[in-house]
Amino acid sequence: MIDVRGCSKHFGSLEVLDKVNLRVAQGEVVALLGPSGCGKSTLLRMLAGFEHPDHGELLVGGRPVTGPGPDRGVVDQAATLFPWLSLRDNVAWGPRAAGRRDAGMIADRLLEETGLAAFARAPVRTLSGGMRQRAAVAQAMATSPPVLLLDEPFGALDAQTRIRMHEWLRELLDNRATTVVLVTHDIDEALMLADSLVLLSARPAATVAAMTIDVGAARGRAVLSDPRAVALKRQVLDALLTET
Repeated sequence: MIDVRGCSKHFGSLEVLDKVNLRVAQGEVVALLGPSGCGKSTLLRMLAGFEHPDHGELLVGGRPVTGPGPDRGVVDQAATLFPWLSLRDNVAWGPRAAGRRDAGMIADRLLEETGLAAFARAPVRTLSGGMRQRAAVAQAMATSPPVLLLDEPFGALDAQTRIRMHEWLRELLDNRATTVVLVTHDIDEALMLADSLVLLSARPAATVAAMTIDVGAARGRAVLSDPRAVALKRQVLDALLTET
């Protein structure tokens, strides 16, 4: 579904990405980890079509990425909702803009799935941080994009809310065939949500390693006590400390 081939990126004299390679299968959830400022978000923005590589090629669904498109939903830490719209209208906005007559029904279904149905008419400003992030994910998924790009969507939440959001999102994704790329600094978050990890080096980022999260059916908090996950976390920490 996603194929990044030897992509490099500069901003003036600053070299951010150096021949990065990444392959993500359809329906796979991949977490990108690396030192702070290494270029993880830049890579995600390139996949979204907001930035373009100086060298290399990015393919989504076998087609080159030339700009933003409805095949990719994007959620970042800021939960970019429209503050003047109700929660329901925020979620319905994408399908409505695409001319879907059932936009309201799509929004209602997603609000039910995300546990926000009781707040459908509420103004965005009245929602908690966790509720806004759930709404942002629902908004991104309302057009049924085959690819979901997440840039530290839960980074601003408190620890308890963040864990609840991890379990909620994993349950939501388990019922879909959505391909997901998640940028995170949190190894526990990656272990709870992802099927595999890709480690990037310090800037300019290059692909250091790819690791499969082989913990069977365990997900959520339970995965963190699995001996295989504990060993993998130690391996990831050692690799990151080497790159810092």
